[in-house]
Amino acid sequence: MKTALAGFVFFLIVVGLLVTGAIPKMQRKTALANEVKAVETDAPVVNTVVLKAQDGPNEISLPASMQAIQEAPIYARVDGYLKIRGVDIGDHLKAGTVMAEIEAPEIDQQLAQVEAAKAHAVAALAQAKANQKQAETRMQLAKVTVDRWKQLVTKGVVSKQDGDDKQGSYDAAVADYDAAGANVTAAVADISAQDANVARMEQMRSFEKVVAPFDGVVTARNVDPGTLITAGSASDKRELFRMAKEGELRIFVNVPQSYSVAIHEGETAVIRVNEFQGKQFPGKIVRTSDSLDPSSRTLLTEIHIPNPNHALRPGMFASVKFTLDRTAKTILAPASIMLFQTAGPQVALVRPDNTLHFQKVTPGRDYGSTIELLAGVNPGDRAVVNPTDDLTEGMKVEVK
Repeated sequence: MKTALAGFVFFLIVVGLLVTGAIPKMQRKTALANEVKAVETDAPVVNTVVLKAQDGPNEISLPASMQAIQEAPIYARVDGYLKIRGVDIGDHLKAGTVMAEIEAPEIDQQLAQVEAAKAHAVAALAQAKANQKQAETRMQLAKVTVDRWKQLVTKGVVSKQDGDDKQGSYDAAVADYDAAGANVTAAVADISAQDANVARMEQMRSFEKVVAPFDGVVTARNVDPGTLITAGSASDKRELFRMAKEGELRIFVNVPQSYSVAIHEGETAVIRVNEFQGKQFPGKIVRTSDSLDPSSRTLLTEIHIPNPNHALRPGMFASVKFTLDRTAKTILAPASIMLFQTAGPQVALVRPDNTLHFQKVTPGRDYGSTIELLAGVNPGDRAVVNPTDDLTEGMKVEVK
């Protein structure tokens, strides 16, 4: 009994070894046969996709960043110390609202000086007019006298020399009157100059109050009361505030060359923001650069977005969707058909006789898994998916 059981176990072991060895051997034999068949027929099996033209309007989404429609740094126009700061970041202001007051005693002193100079000029004008009046009276008296002496000279009562003396006195009186008139004119001009100085200093004193230049929100505040303020907007000067107008926003977006010819002023665009899922904001194309950037081959496009409720904020990242009419037939194909060779982008096309042809193509926008083909192929062409390096021009293939 033991001998029969041992013999049966030995038989099972032998059968197991035969089975485990025969199956892999058969698989290798089948694979080798397939390889031999492929070599003999020289027709590798390839997967293909039929290329189709895109229909309907073309939609593209481009990344962009929002900006305020108007933004300005606020600098001081006079030197001094910040006396009052009436606003802070986040405050919504109307145009003309006083944001801060600067204490500038030098400006007040200069204004007092020019006002005193103007008062002196007014007094000088009054003096010049009085002198002109006196000169006019002397001239009139000299006129009466010279006319009387001319009659006496004609009658021979007085000598001609005496008549000439009276004429000289009259001429001198006329000159004095003209000089007095010139002094009056100079005094009037001096008052005009002093008026201009007073107006200038009053304007300078008005700059002690820093006011909002437009309706907007304060986005930055860099000073506190007591801070030394220096006038000017040079790079070494510190801005007091920064304001932005939020009622309308704008976006600058770079549109690729392949879509640039379809971008026109007045057309609409749709803006999406991740923080407002499911909500779209309408915008309008207001202008373009009308020329492409030679380094990126893109068209700079400006879009304005109404923002009456201030839901959107400057600096937000957004996506801009354009719906454009197609200006040319394009084909949207799987990106896996592309071959990037030294000669340029290519695709492997299968001819009707199942031979290969490597065709140069012009790619458009890359969507990741798909890519646009602008030229080189036609709808209905069969392109090889994931072409391998062993495929060559004119090779006979078997389409799977």
